Order: sequence, then C-alpha cells, then structure tokens
Amino acid sequence: MAQTANYGIDLLDEGQQEKEATINDGFNKLDSETIVPTYTVGTLPSVGAGGGVIYVSDATPAASMCFSNGTNWIDVLTGATVA
Repeated sequence: MAQTANYGIDLLDEGQQEKEATINDGFNKLDSETIVPTYTVGTLPSVGAGGGVIYVSDATPAASMCFSNGTNWIDVLTGATVA
C-alpha cells in the first residue's frame, strides 16, 4: 500500500488570521482554499528569495496571481515583470 505524508502549513484566512491546512502529498490537495496576500502595483512587497505568490489587484492587463523569481514579481498570465 502506498504511504502518504501530511504536512501542516500556515495559511491566512480573509481576515489575515493564520489557519492550518494540510497537504496530502499523495494527491497534492489542500484541505481548504489558499488565500494569498493582495497588493497593488504601488504596494508590492520586496521580492525576497523567490517562490513567493501574491495577488496583484491592478496588474496589467488584468488582476493576476504573480510569483517571485528571486529578482522580480512575474505575472502568471503574461509572464511579464510586474512593476
């Protein structure tokens, strides 16, 4: 029988309160929706080491999820740097 592992991670709910979610690596499924921080282009946080994910409400051409590549925030819809 295949063995799976559960990993606890911290997520933020809509009120920015931490809540617990579980990832089951056998199915790559979260037990709850993932709430990512929302920013505007003018309030983007520092990029950091990379791998971060945020929602940019006024990205061009439309609001979009963006990820950090360690240097810039990249729009997942267009592949363009968000600045």
